[in-house]
Amino acid sequence: MFGSTNLARARRSYLLAMGLGAATLAGCQQRERWPEEKTDRPKPPPEPPCRNGEFCVPSASSAEDTACETYVPLPAGAAAELTPEKRRQVRVRFDGELTATHRAGDPGHASCCYRWLEACRGRPLLVDGEALLASAAPRGDWIQSRAAVAARRAAGADEIDEPTRAVLERHWLREAAHEHASIASFALLALDLVALGAPPELLREVTNAALDEIRHAEIAFALASTYGRRSLGPSPLAVPPRPRCATPGDLALDTYRSGCVAETVAAALAGEAAAGASPLLATILRGIAADEQRHAALSWRVTAWALRRGSAGAARMIAHESELGFGFPATTAAAETSLVRFGVLAPTERRRTASRAIRSIVMPCTRALLALAA
Repeated sequence: MFGSTNLARARRSYLLAMGLGAATLAGCQQRERWPEEKTDRPKPPPEPPCRNGEFCVPSASSAEDTACETYVPLPAGAAAELTPEKRRQVRVRFDGELTATHRAGDPGHASCCYRWLEACRGRPLLVDGEALLASAAPRGDWIQSRAAVAARRAAGADEIDEPTRAVLERHWLREAAHEHASIASFALLALDLVALGAPPELLREVTNAALDEIRHAEIAFALASTYGRRSLGPSPLAVPPRPRCATPGDLALDTYRSGCVAETVAAALAGEAAAGASPLLATILRGIAADEQRHAALSWRVTAWALRRGSAGAARMIAHESELGFGFPATTAAAETSLVRFGVLAPTERRRTASRAIRSIVMPCTRALLALAA
């Protein structure tokens, strides 16, 4: 199990990544511990897109789009189809084109319009406000690397019944789709950083993180292929190569949500999965957990860099979201253990681990981050 030592080490690395000193590190200590889920097999279904929508609210002025706040909380009437837990994870972003269209159609009432997006797992790939994931396709080139071959040997697929194979194939295809999307997400992050004049060390680390995600996707596709007894990889994914974040504030808020929070939780989940996995698979999962922890540290560093360039609005939204919480409630329900040795945590254990990572790492690091922007 991941214990308090590993948790404190992760928290320390994220605080150091933001350039904080020993006094702040001591002030952010927490006495918390981390604790020591098929469709048709012939054709894996694509991941459903994250739900999204739009809303408009009254503005104090109709003169220019700049009269609108860039970041606002989700109003009570928006995203009503989501559960309260999901509403706490929704991303909201100002839409200038939608605002202009709405004002042109109703010039007597000045409005500011926004788009909301349901948060996705891991580091999401967002294009025009929507999360993109590739569906699985028959191909063998994603399961031939040294890491993929090692994963196939570590799968422990001998003497597994067909229903269990189907469950494991579906799980690892989901993981593979998210890891594959993260490759493009890091590539777009690099474009954002170039556009905003980031230092070379950040660009170097982001590029290395994308290479890590390629290896993670290969491992996940290899495991899915082994359990499903067929060669699988990603289908083409149309990703426009252009920067998404026009200002340091955009970058700070986007990286906080998709990196600081999501990658921190991903590292905790991978570490917890490794703790119960078979020895060969545990070695692979511990490597992924270490990579994800490094990616999380990078995200905290990028966010701190962007906030230092000045963005009071983004800092306010980060503070608002941290006050609302992140929708990972703790649970005392007993976790299923039948698939733990294959690296699959039960839903109850995933929620418990994510909740403790949020409370023990994300929240204290967020307080330190906001202190930098004050």
